[in-house]
Formats: sequence, structure tokens, C-alpha cells
Amino acid sequence: MTNTTANNVEVDANTVVDVLCRQVADLTRQNAILTAANSAMQARLTTIGGEPHE
Repeated sequence: MTNTTANNVEVDANTVVDVLCRQVADLTRQNAILTAANSAMQARLTTIGGEPHE
């Protein structure tokens, strides 16, 4: 493998890692939003006399 090829592979790997990190961050935010929404719905259900579910 030439030096140029090795550098390109390293850049490509860094790009993949960056994209994956952004996706994980997005999924973490979405999870927080959905968890908060679920908690709010569970609280509403409890106030109207329903049984919350896990």
C-alpha cells in the first residue's frame, strides 16, 4: 500500500467515524425526546386512572 493510499484509507475511516458519531448523537437526542414524551403520557394515563405500562 502506498503512502497516498494509506492516507486515503485513514481519511475515509475518520469520515466513517465522524458520521457514526453524528448518528449516535442524533439517536441519543431522539431517545431523550421519546423518553420524555413517554413519561408525560404515562403521567397523563395515571391521572385519568389507567394503569401505566413498562
